[in-house]
Amino acid sequence: MIEMGQKFGSLTVLSRTEEQRNRRQWLCQCICGAKVICFENNLTRFKSTSCTCVTRAKQSRSATKHGLHNTTEWKLWTDMRKRCFNRNHEAYDRYGGRGITVDPSWDSFPQFLSDMGKRPSPQHQIDRRNNDGPYCKDNCRWATRIEQANNKRNNTVLIFSGKSMTIAQWARETGLNQDIISFRISRMKWSVEKTLTTPHRGWGPGKRRGSIVIVAPRHKAAPD
Repeated sequence: MIEMGQKFGSLTVLSRTEEQRNRRQWLCQCICGAKVICFENNLTRFKSTSCTCVTRAKQSRSATKHGLHNTTEWKLWTDMRKRCFNRNHEAYDRYGGRGITVDPSWDSFPQFLSDMGKRPSPQHQIDRRNNDGPYCKDNCRWATRIEQANNKRNNTVLIFSGKSMTIAQWARETGLNQDIISFRISRMKWSVEKTLTTPHRGWGPGKRRGSIVIVAPRHKAAPD
């Protein structure tokens, strides 16, 4: 059990704070004077041992030594860390605030670059395969925005004919509108096979190439 005044690396525990996602949190003060809130398991496992002052020092030494601080990969790496560690970052609630961490080995930018390699194109960003998992070698890849969108937590995956794809991907595959696919699955309770193989004969302002008119119905009658 953690006690007030207990030390973990450069951090000293000050008090208990409100839980996040049923996980205990503690207010700590770093030797540099900064105050940070850490998850209890990160403290006990020594994953949290300082505020960002130590990280910034490591980054500065790493950039100076390797001359990589002006690269795009460096910027993406620092942005990734800010989302997880900087409570003032606009995206913190979606990352660090919900327990997303960064592998300690990625405190070193050269190690991050060695694991990930250079960004394939300007359209690629850092993407986590498991959106509830950490930033680490086994869970990260370079992905385009379309690939990232297909990996969102709220995407519905449909399995048909040996393929496992999101509704957006099936819409491109079949020519059906995403709203129609969603309506059939969630409201009409159709099977995946019937949903994806039945042409839509509803109303609509126009046709998509290679498909029948597609639009979500505005009344309670069945769309087909």
